[in-house]
Amino acid sequence: MDRSQIIGNNIFSVLEKRGISIRRMGIDLDMDYSYVYNLVHKESLATVQLSTVVRVAEYLGVNIEDLYWEKERGKKILGRR
Repeated sequence: MDRSQIIGNNIFSVLEKRGISIRRMGIDLDMDYSYVYNLVHKESLATVQLSTVVRVAEYLGVNIEDLYWEKERGKKILGRR
């Protein structure tokens, strides 16, 4: 099983909780709307550059691990104790 089958994407959920639109995030991060839309709706963040994930996490005021989810179990991948 490759990483994309395990690592999910939680960006949309965080955006909703923060009341931030995809368009607003794109403008604030100076990213093309279509890129941000595709990023938010990707099934997995496994192939997204870490620098992009870090930038999004900093913008949203969350830890990087809050953006990654284990698909099979529906919980965070990183930061498990």
